[in-house]
Amino acid sequence: MGSLLHSAINPDETLCRIEFSDGSETMDYVPDDILRHADGNVAVEWWMGEAGPDYKSIVNGTKWAVIVEPKVEH
Repeated sequence: MGSLLHSAINPDETLCRIEFSDGSETMDYVPDDILRHADGNVAVEWWMGEAGPDYKSIVNGTKWAVIVEPKVEH
């Protein structure tokens, strides 16, 4: 239900899987216009700048985002 509510409030964002350099993952929303760029690094750079500061391990430089990709619904 949280995903449906977020989609209703922010229809121009997509739930994405964020993979980190240490192999761990999280889920977060990324604007669709960021995801439309052909270069996947744009989404990684955007996420690191926008959400990265909320993660102590990223601020400390012990890990960083390496992949941002839309969640595939099954």
